[in-house]
Amino acid sequence: MLNAVYVQMPPIEQALGRLVKNMMRSYRVMAVCQMNPVDGRTFWLARNQMRLQGLETKYYGNRVMKWVFEGTPLQTLEPLLVSSNCYIFAKELDSIKQIVSCAQKYNWMTPIAVVMDDRIFSMAEIQKLAQLSSLSMLPAQTVAVLASIPRQATQALDHHARNLVASLGHIANMKKDES
Repeated sequence: MLNAVYVQMPPIEQALGRLVKNMMRSYRVMAVCQMNPVDGRTFWLARNQMRLQGLETKYYGNRVMKWVFEGTPLQTLEPLLVSSNCYIFAKELDSIKQIVSCAQKYNWMTPIAVVMDDRIFSMAEIQKLAQLSSLSMLPAQTVAVLASIPRQATQALDHHARNLVASLGHIANMKKDES
């Protein structure tokens, strides 16, 4: 069933929306960036520099992107689509470091949210993830934390059990001394 926004769009925007949906399937990371006014040459040079780093920068109208996001987990990004926006796409998860560096390098482009595998992250979370040497270390760190929980629980219970035995032994010795 076609939604109301799609029916009201001109055929060229409908075609662009379908093209964007198909293109997004091949990328794992997407940054939604607020874009301040910049001349075309500066934007073109920045796009080429980012392309050398494995990032693809695109500029689409907000109406097209609202339709692309509609009915998907990315629909919650709709409040961010109010002014001029551009999108940075990457195929690898480790590309978030380049996205953060671009945010610092270009003052006319400010990332406001990053989507990794249909999960939306704030820039504060992305900056923490960018500090890791590699995102492939994240599952290993998670396993290490989860493995340490039973060990810590066992140590805590063992500590209380030993204290109980020592206390009962102390009480038994006190009763022997009284008799």
